[in-house]
Amino acid sequence: MYRLLTIPFSHYVEKARWGLDYFGQSYTESAYMPLLHFPALWWATRKADAKGDSVSSSYSTPVLICGDDKRICDSSKILSYLDTEYGGQERSLYSEPGCREVEIDVHDTLGPHTRRLGYYHILDNGRVMAKMARNNVGTAQQWIFRASLPLGRIVMKKRFGIDDAGADESRAAVRKSFEHYSEILIDGRAFLCGDRFSVADLSFACMAAPSLLINHDDGYGAYMPEMSDCPEAATRFATELRETRAGEHALAMFKNHRH
Repeated sequence: MYRLLTIPFSHYVEKARWGLDYFGQSYTESAYMPLLHFPALWWATRKADAKGDSVSSSYSTPVLICGDDKRICDSSKILSYLDTEYGGQERSLYSEPGCREVEIDVHDTLGPHTRRLGYYHILDNGRVMAKMARNNVGTAQQWIFRASLPLGRIVMKKRFGIDDAGADESRAAVRKSFEHYSEILIDGRAFLCGDRFSVADLSFACMAAPSLLINHDDGYGAYMPEMSDCPEAATRFATELRETRAGEHALAMFKNHRH
């Protein structure tokens, strides 16, 4: 059985979790709140040649533990590994032309911006952050996270460039990405690449999720804030994106392929 180390509400984690579920693989999830995950990841990867990608590091989640000596960091590497092991011709997520290029694009250019906007909207709201902890991790972590949140805010804002200027930059980048993929979908196609569900659809849906305010009821694999918990700016932006072809597509992928 696999073990997945996570910040449970991370959209990069959701991508790996979706892959495990898609291929029907049993796994246990070890969930941590942001910053509290560092000791566990260090211990898990200390003897492994585990490297992240261009938007993460070996201390970023997810990390897939495969037996005693194999550790895979980065959701794209995890998904590729699972596909090689269990995909085959009929179930492969990488069989459609151009799907890998879409995966790379949304992973690197959409994902970091939806992450930054997600934290921008809720990081200063202690009630929402406490609710995130309460619904995603155990009691001990909840208390530690709440006690360390003032310092955590400083670290995370610096790490991800979370401020008004950064939020404006990210909104523009997200809109640009949604416009691009809405144009691809303008012909009424069911999937971004080819004639079947692929890594392109899975990756876009996951990377779009924080800005669309997709939550557990929509099929997300962890607790995410409901619209009623989010500030007006976040709900207004989510409503705008949900009305685009790309937004409708992401919601449909969760509804039809994640549940």
